[in-house]
Amino acid sequence: MSKFYQDKAQTITKLLKKFGQPFVLVRDKGKCFDPVTGVCTPGEPEYLKFNGILKSYSASLIDGTKIIQGDQLLLLDACHTPKKGDKAKFPDGDWQIVSIEPVIPAGVPLAYKIQVRR
Repeated sequence: MSKFYQDKAQTITKLLKKFGQPFVLVRDKGKCFDPVTGVCTPGEPEYLKFNGILKSYSASLIDGTKIIQGDQLLLLDACHTPKKGDKAKFPDGDWQIVSIEPVIPAGVPLAYKIQVRR
C-alpha cells in the first residue's frame, strides 16, 4: 500500500513544481554559546526550499479566531517537514506559521497545508 502513496507523493511533487512556484521556509537554528569566550551568537538560519501554491481562504472559513482576514493557505510538497517555528519567506517579509496540517495517508507524507499570517 505504501508504494501506491509513494507514487502519489511523486506525482504531487511534480504537479506542484509544474503548476506552482518555489517557496522558502526559514528555520532559526538557535543561538551558539562559546564557553571559552562566554559569547552567545545567533545561529545561521536554514533555508528549506519547497514547491507549492498560495491561496486565500474562502470567506466562509474566516471565523475571526482560528482563521482571520488576511491569512493564507500555503500548500507545499513533502520534500521537507515544516515545523511550527519556521517562517514563510515572501517578497514583502517573513510570515508566521499558524498551523501545519500534514497530508499523510498510510504513513507516507504527500503534502503540507500550512496556514500563514503576516
